[in-house]
Amino acid sequence: MKQQPLSLSSLMVLLVSGVAAITVLISTLVYTTLYANALRSNAAASSEQSVAQAAGAISDYTSDASTLIRRITGELQSEADDLTLAETFSTMVQMRDDLTSIGVYTSSGRLLSCWTSGRTRKPQAGSLDLTGVEPDPSGLYYTPPHVQNLYADYYPWVVTIVRPMPNGVDTRWVAVDVRFSGLGGSISGVGIGQHGYCYLMDDQGNMVYHPQQQLLYAGIKNEENERLAAQPDGTYVEDTVIYSVQNVPASNW
Repeated sequence: MKQQPLSLSSLMVLLVSGVAAITVLISTLVYTTLYANALRSNAAASSEQSVAQAAGAISDYTSDASTLIRRITGELQSEADDLTLAETFSTMVQMRDDLTSIGVYTSSGRLLSCWTSGRTRKPQAGSLDLTGVEPDPSGLYYTPPHVQNLYADYYPWVVTIVRPMPNGVDTRWVAVDVRFSGLGGSISGVGIGQHGYCYLMDDQGNMVYHPQQQLLYAGIKNEENERLAAQPDGTYVEDTVIYSVQNVPASNW
C-alpha cells in the first residue's frame, strides 16, 4: 500500500514541536546549571563564614592561653616563696575549669614542680616531650591533644602549652595542661549544611582536632589535610566537595 506523503502543515507541526522540545531541554539544562552554580556559591560562602567563625574562636583561645602562661611565668620569676606559689597556682587550677595542672620541667623533660587542684598524682608520672613540635610566632609550643597521664584516677583529653623560661644557667620549661573539650566543643558546634563539619590541623597537615577523630584513628575516614595545609587561605570547590581553609592568626594552626 502506497504511503501518503506528509502534508506541509504536518511538517510544520513536527518542526515547531521539535524546536520547542529542544528549547525546553536547553532551558532546563541552563537553569539547572545556573541553579547548581548558585547553590555551590552559597555553600562556599557559608563554609567560609563558618570556618572564619571557628578560626576566631580558636584565636581567642590561644590568646587567652598565651596570657595565662605569661602570667604564670611572671609569678615564677618573682621573689615569691614556694608556699605562696603553691597557693597561687593551686587556686588558679581550681578556679579554671579548663586548666588541669601547671608544671615546670627541665630542658630534658623531667618534671621539677607541679601544681594541681588536689588530685592524687602517680608516683613516677610527669615528663615533657616536644619532639616534632614547632613554636608558634609568639614562642609558645602547643602539643597535639593527648590523654594526660599525670593522675592516678583522672585521664582528661588535654593540650599542653609550653613556654621556655631561661634562668641564666639552664632553660626551664613552663607548661600548662588544658582540657581540649572547650575548644573541641566550639569546633564541633560549627555546622556547615547537613553534612559539613570543621576540623583543626597544624601547618604541616597534622591533625589537631577532628569531630570524627575515632573514625580517623580506625582508618574508616580520611581527610586531605596534608594537601590542604599547603594551600593558601581560601575556598576550593572540587567535584561535590567544598573545602575552606583559614589560618588561625598568630599560630601554626
